[in-house]
Amino acid sequence: MLDSIPKNLNHTWKDPMPETGERHLAQELRGIRLSGYDMPEWKKDAYGKTLTFGQRSKLSIQEQRQSLPIYKLKKELVQAVHDNQVLVVIGETGSGKTTQVTQYLVEAGYTTKGKIGCTQPRRVAATSVAKGVAEEFGCRLREEVGYAIRFEDCTEPDTVVKYVTDGMILREILTIIAMIQTGNIFYRPHEKQAQADQKAKFFQPEGDHLTLLAVYEAWKANNFSGPWCFENFVQSRSLRRAQDVRKQLLSIIDRCQMPGVFKESPIKDSLMEFLGCQGTVTLLGSSACANV
Repeated sequence: MLDSIPKNLNHTWKDPMPETGERHLAQELRGIRLSGYDMPEWKKDAYGKTLTFGQRSKLSIQEQRQSLPIYKLKKELVQAVHDNQVLVVIGETGSGKTTQVTQYLVEAGYTTKGKIGCTQPRRVAATSVAKGVAEEFGCRLREEVGYAIRFEDCTEPDTVVKYVTDGMILREILTIIAMIQTGNIFYRPHEKQAQADQKAKFFQPEGDHLTLLAVYEAWKANNFSGPWCFENFVQSRSLRRAQDVRKQLLSIIDRCQMPGVFKESPIKDSLMEFLGCQGTVTLLGSSACANV
């Protein structure tokens, strides 16, 4: 009988219809000196234990946070964020830049008026870091700590720390609503140099973004009634269309040799006329084309 039993237990039996009692289980084969492969020592140590990744630590979460190199500079980092609009933090991998700086700012009260955003170069990095920070934060993922990647938003209105990919933060910056509710932005460029340049343009003094935020702050200080976002929201797609309309308008003014009002012109000599209806616009356009 022993010769008829295949030595490889994963191999199919030659007899497709064995008689009752001819087919033995693995535990029965061990009794007749047939056993499986020898289990390695590392597998014996890990057998029956919880699966873990990386080096095991007997320290608590709080002790692990305090053992990071960045913990010694906690007060200096919070004070530097308070004193500067833009702060560049440079440190070795594993020092705690991504996971600890956001928590330090939450503890310092920087989330009372908005959220803290931290970008990651990959979707897997954003999700894994958010899970780890949520565990250190002592909450469930999606509550105080969450992440947002393409086609998946794991956040709630009460979320204070948000880990996102570079593409998602670009979309939120271009949207006025999201820009108002984001208090601090920590950007990790890595290989996204083009996107880093686009974000740098946002903070240039000659840009319109800071002007819009200044107008919003003045509007909020005067206690105007009515929702700001509903009355002043502009789709990002409309900005591209407005640029095309501007170029077309400048070409018509140049072709018709009409006096234009530009930035260099004095304000007292400028004139802006609002046309009442579509018929007036059509009539003015036809007369302008007739003079060409």
